[in-house]
Amino acid sequence: MSLVATRQRWSAAPERQAVRRVAGRTHMNETVASSSFWCIRPNGHRMLVTAEIGRPYDTGAGDWACPVSLRGLYDRLADIHGVDSLQALCLAASLVRKLLTSFVDDGGRVLHPEDESEVDFNATFSGIGVGCGSA
Repeated sequence: MSLVATRQRWSAAPERQAVRRVAGRTHMNETVASSSFWCIRPNGHRMLVTAEIGRPYDTGAGDWACPVSLRGLYDRLADIHGVDSLQALCLAASLVRKLLTSFVDDGGRVLHPEDESEVDFNATFSGIGVGCGSA
């Protein structure tokens, strides 16, 4: 099962059949956004992590999905589903933010690769992935 967003709430739904699906996710044929970070675990282990968000696609089942990855931190992530392409894209960015925030909450650090300064998630993601207020 995967989490599928509706306009009003999250709900569990059966895995959607997607075009170009391989091992539970699609190939990311076209990356629309990416960024790399140094992630440092509490034990000091460093890894270069690349966040990538692919082009949303129509699943043909009444929803849209968006490929997302955090290479170097997670082996693979399921495509993120939404009611339309914009929601799927925003939810994919929200997932990246939540996973990186969770990494920091667990004692890790996320740094810019250029100068090794701390990544400011509010500046990087703006309001994406923050709260569930009304529009």
